Amino acid sequence: MEKNTQTPRPLRLSQVESLLRERLSATVVLTVTGGSMLPLLAGGRDRVTLGPVPERLRRGEVLLYRRADGSYVLHRLTDFGPDGTLVFCGDRQIELERGIRPEQVIARAVAFERKGHYFTRSAPGYRVYCALWPRLRWCRQAIFRLRAVLPGGGRQRQK
Repeated sequence: MEKNTQTPRPLRLSQVESLLRERLSATVVLTVTGGSMLPLLAGGRDRVTLGPVPERLRRGEVLLYRRADGSYVLHRLTDFGPDGTLVFCGDRQIELERGIRPEQVIARAVAFERKGHYFTRSAPGYRVYCALWPRLRWCRQAIFRLRAVLPGGGRQRQK
């Protein structure tokens, strides 16, 4: 029997959306793209494990949804609109995205891999982050500006 030596080919979200929507018990691991979920997740570096959408959504959950224009977004649920829609915001953003319908939600983040470290939603550090960071939306721009002027631009220095 020959050993398969081919490198796995990355899939587009549009190729796995139907599987995620079936609410299977299986999970899917995706590499994050973009920087809207900084400081938690950095595009090209970190990964997220996606699972099925729960029956009841809760504020603070990181959810994957599809916008009306067809783009896929991984952001945090911040509120519920009076008309039953959802309100989202990326961790690096200050503007709220309103009007997302519950049926646009595809999956929920159940675990994360950040800088090579794996943790779930129940990790104590993540729970503290979720309790504090969304409340700092009003000063996020100042935090990121300050971080940019710090030595090393807020990044770890290479040894």
